[in-house]
Amino acid sequence: YNYIQDTTKSGDTFKSILKKQNLHGLKIDSIIKIVKDTFDINSVTRRKALTFLREKGKTNRLQAMVYQTDRLNYYLFDFRDTIAVYKRARPLTFKNRTVAGTITGNLVKTLENVKVDKELAKKLTKTYAWSIDFFKTKKGDIFCLCFSERFINDSIYDGIDSLRCAFVEYKGKKIYAFPYIQ
Repeated sequence: YNYIQDTTKSGDTFKSILKKQNLHGLKIDSIIKIVKDTFDINSVTRRKALTFLREKGKTNRLQAMVYQTDRLNYYLFDFRDTIAVYKRARPLTFKNRTVAGTITGNLVKTLENVKVDKELAKKLTKTYAWSIDFFKTKKGDIFCLCFSERFINDSIYDGIDSLRCAFVEYKGKKIYAFPYIQ
């Protein structure tokens, strides 16, 4: 296949994208009629990745199109024998991680020093909202955090999934946190 990558622009519609690929009139209408149950043709927004697969040779016919809605999800449009659309998601994996350290001032900076996403600071602050005032922590307070991170295709970092457990020594008191499941 000839592999062509593009990005949607402001004003692009599903119909206009197909027109740019040398599909016209009745062919576009029949494609829309088939895919409208699986794909909302009005959901095309700007700055989304498009990939076109064309057959090699003189005909250079469009064989497939991939519309990526976000980093995880995409739609695959198959234009070969029978027109079909599939909604797919890349594989998502979760990796558990544990970090420990000493608070040196600002919680976000401390977490950045141990190479942890600052999103975890928000989760930690929310977890300890009624127990610890992180604006009043002192240098020397210690912490240990167990959390899980999301990865797309085992390699693309996608953020913090959940805080699994935590320990903070605050003003000489040891405070633990564990998830509560109802």
